[in-house]
Amino acid sequence: MNQEKILGDEEKFHEAMKYAFFLLSQRERSKRELEERLQKRGYFSEVIQMVIHRLEDLEYLNDVRFAENWTEMKLRRKPCGKKLLREELKKKGIEPETIDQILEKVFLDVDEELMAKELVEKKIKGCPGLDEKILYRRLQGYLLRRGFPPEMVYKILRGLRKIES
Repeated sequence: MNQEKILGDEEKFHEAMKYAFFLLSQRERSKRELEERLQKRGYFSEVIQMVIHRLEDLEYLNDVRFAENWTEMKLRRKPCGKKLLREELKKKGIEPETIDQILEKVFLDVDEELMAKELVEKKIKGCPGLDEKILYRRLQGYLLRRGFPPEMVYKILRGLRKIES
């Protein structure tokens, strides 16, 4: 009986590993993302932890690498501020210390204010003839939702008003 359980656990481990490799072949994932997907598939936590440890040992699973690659990709595809990136990485299960490290490293090469200004210019081109007050309110909300700090948003919008005056 005990040997049957061990064989059953080993079989579940191999099934879970196969599924984990399938998921990782689609895109890189954080440890939490992979755990959640394996849980949804019905694997027990002991099996999931064995899979996670094995994948970390093989260096297929690395939260620091994942966070760095994901952050850089996110900034290329849909520019946003540190606040939004921090929130999204936290949801993906990345440790706060790791998030701080990654954001500091990535934003050495990225000017957050310049990125916000470019988004404003792009947004303004898409809203010709819109009332000034409505435009500023929309721009303000847009930049704040994209995770830019309020002080920066107000500074950019004040600068925009001076240019238009």
